[in-house]
Amino acid sequence: MTEKPPIRRAGNFQRFLCFGITVSECSVSFLYSDVSVCTFCTLTFAFWHGILPKTARKGRISMPAIKYTDRLLIRQIASRTGLTVSSVYKILSGASGFSQSTRERVERMAQELQVRLPTLPASGVFTVGVLIPEHPTYFWSEAISGIRRTVQTLREERGIRVETVFRFVHFPISDSAVEAALEPFSGEGCNAYILYPADCPAFLRFFAAIPSGVPVVLFNDLPEDPDRLRTLRERPLTVYVGADNYDEGILAAHVLGARLSGMRNVLALLSEDSLGTTAAKRRIAGFTHAATEINPGLSVRTDFVAVNGKLAAAFLAARIEPEILSGGMDCIYVSTGVTHIASAAIAKVRRRNCLPPGTYPLCLGHECSPSDRLYLLDGTQCGYVKQDIYSQARAAVEHLAEAFLSGATMQDVYIRSSVLINGGER
Repeated sequence: MTEKPPIRRAGNFQRFLCFGITVSECSVSFLYSDVSVCTFCTLTFAFWHGILPKTARKGRISMPAIKYTDRLLIRQIASRTGLTVSSVYKILSGASGFSQSTRERVERMAQELQVRLPTLPASGVFTVGVLIPEHPTYFWSEAISGIRRTVQTLREERGIRVETVFRFVHFPISDSAVEAALEPFSGEGCNAYILYPADCPAFLRFFAAIPSGVPVVLFNDLPEDPDRLRTLRERPLTVYVGADNYDEGILAAHVLGARLSGMRNVLALLSEDSLGTTAAKRRIAGFTHAATEINPGLSVRTDFVAVNGKLAAAFLAARIEPEILSGGMDCIYVSTGVTHIASAAIAKVRRRNCLPPGTYPLCLGHECSPSDRLYLLDGTQCGYVKQDIYSQARAAVEHLAEAFLSGATMQDVYIRSSVLINGGER
């Protein structure tokens, strides 16, 4: 009995060639005869799976089902490292193709983030500790109203009981004042925190002592120091709720609009109490970017202004008077909520030298205190950018409630600010 010759199986190249011929023939048949679309699709499917079988390709990792909490962990690592969710999963699964430094960074963060998710206490009530500045009152009182209104809404509409413990810190922020403000929280047994990140060691010590499973909302601002910022941002279950300060600076440039094209020099002011925070500097960066796009020849110089004492405006007026009289200052942009001090300084120079309209700089800034209204009426201030601190407060409480009730992933929330020009909002 003769032995049958071995059957030679077609390789991928032969399959691909046969696949191309078949597709061409079916296409012609489909156009010029009665071969059905179904036949064409069936043949295409068969040949395609001959080339790419269902077994995994070389180097591909099978993706077994993972728990919801593991998905949260992977998403958190991806958002903090800038990698994709798929890359993080592959690294944690032991796949090759990643640098040693990237692998170590992901694995180290995975160990740090292995914490329990927040759960609602057995009593059904969770307590939120709130630390915010006390001044300016007109601004932070809106935050208090937003928090209290949201707590009331959660109780009335959803049956969620939230208790709040308010503590206040004064400017200029000192280590002892922050430590005294935070001390009562240790005996309250708070289940979550809404914290204005005071730039001092006392705040960092308190922050480091918060249990890993307690969610924290960094509210309205962030520290400027990169090491302190990294310490806050890398903690698990910690998010930022507030305005996008860079975007606020861009909005401030839009207050001036076409007038920027005729300007040469702008003075951007920081207040002394904002030197350690990131909001004011990011606003100036956004303002400079937007303003120089409109007028590439514009010069934006940064300086600071003291905010304490009744002579703050007088001291600033003495510093800026020579530039105003020489025509070397077209606008003062105040990156914090003390625009009235710069406006008062401009008014002093204007009155002392009897300057006619159009010969002294415009002024704009952020927020509108009761002291600013006079300068808006007389035209010294051309407008301002207003944060929606009320909505920021509501978002902070609602975010914590969702984390407790549904285990929702905690993410940063940015509330857009608004622009007001001559009493109009847009």
